[in-house]
Amino acid sequence: MSRHVVVMVLIVTGLGTSAAGDVIYVDRSAPPGGNGRSWDAAFKELYDALGAARPGDELWVAKGSYPPGTQGQGRFATLRLKDDVALYGGFVGVEAEREERDPQTNRTEIAGNFYWSYHVVTASGTGPGAVLDGFVIRRGRANGAGTLSRGGGMLIMAGSPIIANCLFEYNEAEEGAAIYMSEASRPEIRACRFFWNDASNLGGAIMNVGSSPTVLACHFETNHGDRFGRGGGGGGIANWGADSAAIVSDSVFLSNHGSVGGAVLAVAGARPALTRCWFEGNSASLGGAVCLFAGSQALISDCQFERNWGRTVGGGGIALRQESSADLARCVFSNNFGSTGGGGMRIEGGSRAQVIDTFFLNNSASYGSGGGIYARSADSFVVNCLFGDNTAIDGAALDAFFDPLTLINCTVADNEASNRGGGVRLGRDSRVVSSILWGNRDSMGEGEPAQIQGQFGEVHVDYSNVQGWTGNFGGEGNHGLDPRFRSIEDGDYHLAEGSPCIDGADNLSVPEGVEVDLDGAPRFVDNPHSPDVGRGEPPLVDMGAYENQSAGPECTGREKLAARCRQRRRSRVVMAVAKRVEPGARVTFRLDDDPNTDVVVLISPKGKAKVRFADVQPGVHAVRLLECPLRAQAECP
Repeated sequence: MSRHVVVMVLIVTGLGTSAAGDVIYVDRSAPPGGNGRSWDAAFKELYDALGAARPGDELWVAKGSYPPGTQGQGRFATLRLKDDVALYGGFVGVEAEREERDPQTNRTEIAGNFYWSYHVVTASGTGPGAVLDGFVIRRGRANGAGTLSRGGGMLIMAGSPIIANCLFEYNEAEEGAAIYMSEASRPEIRACRFFWNDASNLGGAIMNVGSSPTVLACHFETNHGDRFGRGGGGGGIANWGADSAAIVSDSVFLSNHGSVGGAVLAVAGARPALTRCWFEGNSASLGGAVCLFAGSQALISDCQFERNWGRTVGGGGIALRQESSADLARCVFSNNFGSTGGGGMRIEGGSRAQVIDTFFLNNSASYGSGGGIYARSADSFVVNCLFGDNTAIDGAALDAFFDPLTLINCTVADNEASNRGGGVRLGRDSRVVSSILWGNRDSMGEGEPAQIQGQFGEVHVDYSNVQGWTGNFGGEGNHGLDPRFRSIEDGDYHLAEGSPCIDGADNLSVPEGVEVDLDGAPRFVDNPHSPDVGRGEPPLVDMGAYENQSAGPECTGREKLAARCRQRRRSRVVMAVAKRVEPGARVTFRLDDDPNTDVVVLISPKGKAKVRFADVQPGVHAVRLLECPLRAQAECP
């Protein structure tokens, strides 16, 4: 998880606005009676300092634990942020510059357990000039009625504060244990951490009702949106209503839990956007990481879903229900579990999804169907995706047996079903176009039924490579030839030179706007050594998720490959030289059958290419020229 920490640190740098007013100093260890004009004369109580602040002022707050209000206010004690007043925690109490503070080391708490406040902090009616930066908000307990049941850590109504570098921990509420927002609030929540916040209903960390927060570089861990098993959800963030449009990016969700939507829940038409987020170890009965419900819509891009668990119903990574929709791009689903269906995704109840440029690897539905994707009552599109090593009872990679689904330019390989449909199990009016289904297994073996399970005449297959192809599905441009993956053993499903899938797919089926393959490389690349057997005007698209990028040589048998070992100081280098190869061709050298050593070069006008493999171990090493193919050995003493 270190890469996420790096992102957060970079974003935090330079946060805050320059002071237009005075600096007011606060130190819990100071004697009473200070006026806040210096550290030596600091206010003792934070609420007194905030009461004295005017627009443009900054409060510099030294480490310590501060009550949010007076003892006489009892449970109604709350620290009310002011517009255009910024609060900064994390000081020792001697600093001359704000940049000298360290909130991580100098823990500055606003603690609800002095009087068990309903809301530790309130930021209603504030604008972006209200700043809370570098504090720990803890032990709020919103267990009253109405508004007093929401926002144990912070309550925001019609407010747009900036909340940065804060830790919210051990807060409780019925909804929005750490933060509750409503009434078109637009807060910015940056580089904050949320740990062990518990909501008995919705929003273990954050509850968003009709608001548009920006959540950037935050960390959500072990929050609960269903504390007493009452059927709530959204352990990390819950979104409610068509006017809810949260933007969440560069954030981490670990081990959060809810009845539905272990990490993120969207309900009643909510429209969250999730970008570059990491979801790991989250759990729920439905939608281990994310659940979209009741007409909600989500844009999800560049996110990782790993080891999430849809415990009872399924949808380990994402679940969609009741006419919801999701557009996914460039995501990875790996090692997720969906109990009765949908290890990676579960789509049902009139919902739809468009999934582009996404990996589904090692997901499982041990007690049901669709290890990668389970789709019911859905009309979804899956484009430029790779399904590998997924498992289920039926439809190991993808199960849409009762409703239409379209699969375009996908590679479905090495998945296994204990019953039927090791690859895909499809229903009426489903389409498989420009795809590869190979090496999938079920109880009947590895033939055509293990690749595609469906009714002849109802599943339409065109310009695809299907192992054991019989022609029973009809269609155009299909075959059952070995696709010549680069390395099946290493899970490398790129097309090697000479693959019958190169330039063999359907240009007309590629959706508008899809211009790259799963690697992000150009989608339409002509290989002059492969026949144009697909449909459309050249350059023709390849079958599967990856476009072959190399204009490999036309091998004639005259090509030569030599290798030798040279000792240079304390290291050994294997030199490889290819000769008599077609000039201008792109070729791949590989050492010891290890794809990680691949070197791609262009053949010179004289038909030669030379590469060096440095720092090799003593022994005999084999060099291969993949495209022709040729092999040579070199012994290093």
